[in-house]
Amino acid sequence: MGLEAQVTMRGADRLETTGMMKAIGSLLVMGLLGMFVLSLLFSVFLPLLMLAVKFAVVLVVGYFILRLVSPSDAERIRDKFRKAS
Repeated sequence: MGLEAQVTMRGADRLETTGMMKAIGSLLVMGLLGMFVLSLLFSVFLPLLMLAVKFAVVLVVGYFILRLVSPSDAERIRDKFRKAS
């Protein structure tokens, strides 16, 4: 193998290394971005979702208690919500 072939191989190795470094860098950036999005999801949106679910459960339980105590009032409330939707 001559000197010219060795120089060409070193250039190809350098290009492969540069390509690998770009791939590693892009994977690292995408991983960090994914971690950021997941942290937002679990720290902001999930507590809001849980709060909405708790509020809905309290409303449904309250409606059923009202339905047991006063069926006419419960029917009036149900009719109001049906008209609104």
